[in-house]
Amino acid sequence: MAWGEPIRKTETPIISKEDRMKEIKNKLMNKNKVLTNKLTCGIFSTEGTGKSGLVLNYIIKFLKDNPTAFAKVIDVDNGFAELLNFYDSEITKRIFVSNPVTFKETESEGKKNYEIDNIETLNNIKEDIYGIKELINNGDNSFQILVLDGLSFLLKNCENQLRIEKHINVDGGINLSYWKRRNELFLQIIEFIKALPINTFFIGHEDFLRNQTGELSSVKQQLLATLHQIIETSKDIDEKNKIVVFKATIKKSKYNILEEENVYVFAEKTESQYWFDEKGIFSKLKQQTKK
Repeated sequence: MAWGEPIRKTETPIISKEDRMKEIKNKLMNKNKVLTNKLTCGIFSTEGTGKSGLVLNYIIKFLKDNPTAFAKVIDVDNGFAELLNFYDSEITKRIFVSNPVTFKETESEGKKNYEIDNIETLNNIKEDIYGIKELINNGDNSFQILVLDGLSFLLKNCENQLRIEKHINVDGGINLSYWKRRNELFLQIIEFIKALPINTFFIGHEDFLRNQTGELSSVKQQLLATLHQIIETSKDIDEKNKIVVFKATIKKSKYNILEEENVYVFAEKTESQYWFDEKGIFSKLKQQTKK
């Protein structure tokens, strides 16, 4: 536009009421992309009971049946990646594992210190989630599974950030109202993942299911409430016959309530051999209960 030339006003085109109603209806209908029977599953127990292995076994089967699909694993406590070595490398090439934990350099009294950068770690997790969401929004549905492994580590990370923000020592008590900040940081990640229209898994320790000294904290109760499926893994050791049996107990099944409290053996180990097979446990949880 030349100097002195009058500014031309851009007129907003007038849309009829009928066209406007049609536009709104189309937008609402196009947003209906969430799978009605997707997995939003938590797997909890003590160390060494096959939590990550159970999920990985399902992923391997899923990728074999879906040759163009990918899986993303956010491995907060760094315990998932080494399991990939037990499987076919051609399949595991489509499983992308990353550890979001980031460190930073600080200085106190003239000395350098190195510690976890809590905010950057949380942002790394959000970046992965947002990346999958962007792909889906643009029609790329290649990533069909997302796993968050290390809930206990993540929750502690959120607590440490709270202590930094409120200037509370590591061993100092925390005002009840301050816990809201920790819960907000943690549950935001959970809700981000749950909003994805794909199969999602959350892996954590047994303290997310029970507290030896009382009831669960509110943040853990909220997590359990938001999950559609909950599995508790365990292992029984037969000392006489030298056999270790790994089991999965269905604690919650939103779609197929007949599965609740069912127990499945998914692995056995002797002194010389072992077998490991998810045996369709997760597929059963995705089935709708027939009335």
